This record gives sequence, structure tokens and C-alpha cells, in this order.
Amino acid sequence: MIDKHFYKHKRNYLIQSLLAMVMIFTILHVLDIVGHTMAFRIIGSTSLGASTFIAFSVPHTETARARNILGGYGIAIVVGICGYFIANRVDLLFFLMHERFVYEFSAALVLGAIVWLMNLFNLQHPPAAGFGVGVVVDVWDINSLIVILGAVIFLAFFKTALRKRIINLF
Repeated sequence: MIDKHFYKHKRNYLIQSLLAMVMIFTILHVLDIVGHTMAFRIIGSTSLGASTFIAFSVPHTETARARNILGGYGIAIVVGICGYFIANRVDLLFFLMHERFVYEFSAALVLGAIVWLMNLFNLQHPPAAGFGVGVVVDVWDINSLIVILGAVIFLAFFKTALRKRIINLF
């Protein structure tokens, strides 16, 4: 049941797990200080937790590239903000849509746009797509988005700086 590569790379398994732990602790601490709502902190922390897992478990895959992490979150944040404003500003009732479906419809549009753009520009990073949907369905403030962007940049930089010392664990 234990991964066959574990015994050969015990040190990497331990160090990379500890690095991921330190990374997410730092991100959560800062997000907790400036996070606007509990739901947004949860959405941000789960997305960044998944990104951290990818960055330190399979650092040499396409989705773990710094370009994909940064680009994926960039797309997700921009499209998510657009979806948020559509849900809050556009009179979707004009389109005979019941008010309770406005956020669901906007979130679906956002996810479709994120998937299309990430694939179009080869910037696939699945946790970022989830974050983009979260931007639509919860209240946020600019400080929270800045912290998320800072955390994403920090994660990409840290992972890139260690790229020669970390390995794919599976």
C-alpha cells in the first residue's frame, strides 16, 4: 500500500510535505487577518491548499508550472470579478430568469469562460477555476483578492526557486 517510490525518496516526501505545510500555514494566517467573509476565506484557502498540494506533490507537471499557477489564477480572478458584477448589476430578470438562479447562472458562465480561456492559453490550473467560481458566489473585498494574488505569486516563486530540489512524488 505504501508508494513504491517512498523508500527511495523518503527525504523528499518529508521535506516537500513540510514545505507545503509551512506554505499553507502562512497563506491561511495572512488570509485570516484580512479575509472579508468566512466563506471567502474558505474558498481561498481550499483553492490555495489544492494549488499547494499540486506544487509540492507533482512540481514537474504542466499544471504545477509557475506560468499555469499565475495565469490560471489571473484568468480566474478577472473572469470571476466580471461574473460577480454580472450577477450583481445586470438585470438578469429581464431574461426571464428567476432571481435565485442569477448566481448559479453567473457561476456557470464564469466556469465555462475560465475553462475555455485556460485551455485556449494553455494555462490549466484546476484549483484556480474553483476560486473563480467562488469569487462569483460570495462577497469579497479588494484586500482579500490582493492577499490571494500575493499568495499565488509567493507559491509560484517559492516552487520555482526549489524546482531543482523537489521531485514528483507520484
